[in-house]
Amino acid sequence: MNMDVPEDACDQRTVSIPNDSYVLRRVHKNDVDLTQPVPILPRAFRPSSEDTDGLSVYQDEAHGGPSPSAVAAAGRSGAECYVVVRLSVGELREIGLDVIAKQIPDDLPGQAVIPELNVTDYQASKQSKRVQKALQMKLSELAGDAIVYPPNFYGVSH
Repeated sequence: MNMDVPEDACDQRTVSIPNDSYVLRRVHKNDVDLTQPVPILPRAFRPSSEDTDGLSVYQDEAHGGPSPSAVAAAGRSGAECYVVVRLSVGELREIGLDVIAKQIPDDLPGQAVIPELNVTDYQASKQSKRVQKALQMKLSELAGDAIVYPPNFYGVSH
């Protein structure tokens, strides 16, 4: 009798983040253009080659995650090269995206992913890339006035 547990039986991806939560996304300053009506460029939400199971985000401090400054500081280029946006999970679901907990060892607490935005689907076909690009645009619109780090990014403290 085989007593092996299926590999996905203990997968944390099944833990959905509640609608009343917020998530943080680190955005490189090269993906911000304050001269545009939507200052966070859609490419800020394009999955990287590492995003095989979804676009990485972090739950905010109120929900067990790191501070915006910690999210910025954890970036490869250093905190001064990033802004951090705070997005409503409920609003993400309204545009067809889910947010699922996925803690990665040796990473900041509160790691989560947006599974619909993954590199495999992005590269699969022109149709799936079009769908993902439309979602990236919606995300950039939501993020446009949601920059929480640095705290005085817009010239005033939040």
